[in-house]
Amino acid sequence: MVEKCNTLENTWKGGFREGLCNGMIVGFDYGYSYKNRDKTYCVPSGVNQGQIVKVVRKYIDEHPEKLHELYGKLIIEALNESFPCNKQ
Repeated sequence: MVEKCNTLENTWKGGFREGLCNGMIVGFDYGYSYKNRDKTYCVPSGVNQGQIVKVVRKYIDEHPEKLHELYGKLIIEALNESFPCNKQ
């Protein structure tokens, strides 16, 4: 899935894939947030879905050595890095 999300073309197929990838990121975050009360990242209020998508895609772009890893794992890593919880 990561490879497909990182090879988006400027065509209708690319637009479909971009929507699919963005939907996966937002859906994963929603499901993870709902299911895990002890999650490891805390997205501040006011951060919208578009920002979350950009954070994850930037992380994936900056870590090409991880392209073989599970997409969900990369989403969590990206959000952990950008939005760590301040647990004390």
